Amino acid sequence: MPGMPNPYNLPIVADTISASDRKSEQLGPSILDPQAVAGRLVPQRLNSIREVARQGSTQPEKISRRSSKATPRFTNEQGPKPLDPSCSIGAHSIHSSIPQIQLWLQTCLETHWSCRSALNSRLPARVLDVGQTDVSKIFLVEPQDNTAYICLSYSWGKSEFLKLTTKNLQACRGGILVDSLPTSFQHAIELARRLEVRYIWIDALCILQNDQRDWEIEGSKMADIYQSSLLTIAMTNGSNPDQDCLPKIEIDTIDSIQARLVYHFLDHFLPNSFYFPLTERAWAFQERLLAPRVLHFGPHELFWECLSGEKCECGRIVKFRVNKQDCSYLLIQEREDGPGVQLDRFWRSIVEFYSNHNLTFKADRLPALAGIAAAMQNVRHGTYLAGLWSDSLALDLLWRPSADIGTRLSSSPSWSWATIDGPVEYWPFSKDAQTNIKCEIEDFDCEPEGISMTGRIKSGWIQLKSSMLECCLLTDGSIVLADKGEFLRRKRNFEGVCFSFDTATEDQEFVFYILRMTSWQRGEIPAKKGYYGEDFLLLRPVDESGRRFERIGFAGHEEHVLPLDWSAEELHVITIV
Repeated sequence: MPGMPNPYNLPIVADTISASDRKSEQLGPSILDPQAVAGRLVPQRLNSIREVARQGSTQPEKISRRSSKATPRFTNEQGPKPLDPSCSIGAHSIHSSIPQIQLWLQTCLETHWSCRSALNSRLPARVLDVGQTDVSKIFLVEPQDNTAYICLSYSWGKSEFLKLTTKNLQACRGGILVDSLPTSFQHAIELARRLEVRYIWIDALCILQNDQRDWEIEGSKMADIYQSSLLTIAMTNGSNPDQDCLPKIEIDTIDSIQARLVYHFLDHFLPNSFYFPLTERAWAFQERLLAPRVLHFGPHELFWECLSGEKCECGRIVKFRVNKQDCSYLLIQEREDGPGVQLDRFWRSIVEFYSNHNLTFKADRLPALAGIAAAMQNVRHGTYLAGLWSDSLALDLLWRPSADIGTRLSSSPSWSWATIDGPVEYWPFSKDAQTNIKCEIEDFDCEPEGISMTGRIKSGWIQLKSSMLECCLLTDGSIVLADKGEFLRRKRNFEGVCFSFDTATEDQEFVFYILRMTSWQRGEIPAKKGYYGEDFLLLRPVDESGRRFERIGFAGHEEHVLPLDWSAEELHVITIV
């Protein structure tokens, strides 16, 4: 099909439109003529849409864990719908999109119990006062009152734009010309004004970008800032703030019939930088999960996401792999006995998905997840340790680079996945198995670089007790047990024990240790009974004491090889730094 490229084979929603409809779109009223715009939006049609939304929002119903009250959800049961030429898709105007946005927002606020419970109107330390629609300036203010505000989620890109610093702080308080701001900022300001929301929070203009302490203080509040917002506007189809992210109209001819094309969001292509660049950014991943309501600007349509469901203008199903329903279920539950398997596993799934996202500054690998960590801290008994948790530490340690090898960003703590540049994963064979912990966590500690334990880490160590086996890596890639001379791997060929080193080891020869961490077993599966295995950490000494080690990798094996014999091995108390 001619038109825009479609390298990911995204689903295309095509709607036939007449030549007169196409002409009316091209010659539509200016956004500077509100009366003409209002004339396009037929009141009877809007009332009809609202009535359909109210009826559709009552079924199916979801029962909240914290109340027996039913929570209506957005539904797309009727599938894709025809695109009315007067709808807001590709209208090139914030004003013409307002009816749809207001409908989604009103439906959420009035009928979604779980979303209302997440609403909190505490203002951040600094916000932008956008004033009225005809005001040419906005003002940086530090109000003390409580009221609604909007957040903006966007990709910084490499373009230069106005940022708040200690040098221009007073000038920004005196007023910022809206026309001097990037296009995405201007659109967000216009939308806030149209929705009659006075305040908006934009990180670049509300955090001092040249003050490390201010950045740490405000960055540590990220969870509260997004969780307490009325709405978060996500410029999902933008790669920098100067980009015009309003949905565009794409017209094509299919068998002599003119059609409007909509490239629809599909989560299993995430991170997808081609049509939805924001979805590959690590900071935006956190912002999306924390915000109770997100309005996404896609390439051809708007789509909505809240704690009760997702909705898009074309009517197809929108579903995120790590979605807000998962977060609402886990992050608002009250403290119970222990973290629970769901919190435990859910955090590791977040780590796996988050580690696939990109960062402009590699040192932000932990800070960009700090908001989610702070929210999780409210429902966990454990201590947060550089991307892991003390109450599930034995399992959280069992990550490995999902690529062949990783690149070490920093040397300490070596046991944290955040020190590796690139995606990580957890051993798939033991994920859903019945696990027995074979080590004991004796002690632990982390020293932050700044004021927050969820931010950058200066150093950290873990002390644990378990069995160890001495091994040797040969230059050809073979691995042998030091005391028996038995091969655990021959020339990098898999022989039951899977070795995954964190960084490159080609042409190296050194002694290292296998540390026993867990054993696991699954239920019966076809042709295999008592399916079991073990997981290990790979360690290398860092001094002559024989008690201090650094992590260099992960290893695991399954039942088709004999388990390593640990019967004669004594327990060692060691420290991993």
